[in-house]
Amino acid sequence: MISGGLATATEGLINGLIALGHKVTLVLPYFPHTVKIKGLKIVSPENPYILDEEIDDNIHNKKTVYNQKQRSVFDIISQTYQDIELIIQNISNKNNNSHYNYALNDFDLSQKDKENLEKDLKNYHHLLTENLKSNEIKLKIKPFTFSISNEINEKIYALGLLALDILAKDPDYNIIHAHDWMSFTAIEMLNSKYDIPVVAHIHSTEIDRSGDIHNNRRILAIEKKGLENADMIIAVSNYTKNVIIEKFGIVHKKIKVVYNANNDQHITLIKKTEKNLENKTSKQTVTFVGRITFQKGPSYFVFAAQKVLKINPNVIFKVVGTGDLLPSMKQLIWELGIDKNFIFAGFLNAEGVQNVLNDSSLFVMPSVSEPFGIVALEAIAKNIPVIISKQSGVSEVLNHAMKVDFWDTDLMADRILSILKYKPIRNELVENSLKDLSQRTWKHSAQTLINAYSDFH
Repeated sequence: MISGGLATATEGLINGLIALGHKVTLVLPYFPHTVKIKGLKIVSPENPYILDEEIDDNIHNKKTVYNQKQRSVFDIISQTYQDIELIIQNISNKNNNSHYNYALNDFDLSQKDKENLEKDLKNYHHLLTENLKSNEIKLKIKPFTFSISNEINEKIYALGLLALDILAKDPDYNIIHAHDWMSFTAIEMLNSKYDIPVVAHIHSTEIDRSGDIHNNRRILAIEKKGLENADMIIAVSNYTKNVIIEKFGIVHKKIKVVYNANNDQHITLIKKTEKNLENKTSKQTVTFVGRITFQKGPSYFVFAAQKVLKINPNVIFKVVGTGDLLPSMKQLIWELGIDKNFIFAGFLNAEGVQNVLNDSSLFVMPSVSEPFGIVALEAIAKNIPVIISKQSGVSEVLNHAMKVDFWDTDLMADRILSILKYKPIRNELVENSLKDLSQRTWKHSAQTLINAYSDFH
């Protein structure tokens, strides 16, 4: 389930924390799946937080094994109903809007809405726990659903309800770690009852996503209040730290930097691809991966492409992603007369993105404001040289990537042409970038995070 770099970073950090021997409970607004990882519990409407003593002892003697204090009822149901995966997929497609592409409604949840949501969630959890206690599946249960008209606001509030339920049953948590503005309402709800240190982890701000002028003022206000109330702030780069200081007025000593990293898959790839660096052939395909929004700079990618094609008309430019500026991007390409050199792949899952990168000869990230940019690391792991904007956090950890200002499409085009033309330059960039990548592991990032937590002791 993909929802931008935040999801990738959260997964990586959790893996790193677990590898260091820590225990994590991850609270999600929607997750109708079972994950069995030692040290990790996932709590969602579909996965209630259940203590051992809540489950009848004799369940351990039945064929249905209760695993690590938590087991999704959907895992049990799937043993009986062959079409459960189809049910989940259909609900997923309708009920998994991305916060990146969603503007909050003009109205908050009313008190009545909150009470009804809490009641529905409690009833749903009662149904799930009863099925967990029983070895007989009496009902075909579907994932919890939110209202279409106010889905994001309901999910935000549900996070708080789930977290309150966790702490009511097990208050011995050391840290509450909140990721971006969607979790700040839950933090307010927890702060009213519990005195546990709160860390606000900022993967991107509304300023990054929408700029200074055309941003969502309500989200901006939520971010500012959440940052002010947090005991500590984690920024994914010094670039993001400076945005938080300059745009939100937060004192610098409250902010710690924890860089994102590459995942285990990339570590394996490095070992395999370093030996075969010379064997990779250029396909003259330049790739853009990301949401087609203001933040990602799609128009600068197009203008750079236009200049490249005047010199080398055989280059193909591939665009992976979707977003509110996709129609404008296509219109611009058509007006410039370069539409035959563009391929739009649309939204792709993780495997699809990896396949596209694997078939690319160059990756370009022309972001206007990029807190980090994990996809650049993914491209490097595929033996691809990268061109990244100087206005990105990942530029702080990649010493051998080509770096340009997002607006400098002349230089961007020149760099594209040079890398595509000269194999020695391309190979040197990849080889040295792989060395940069090998130093960026989630375990190292998790240790940096733990070091930051130590300020609370």
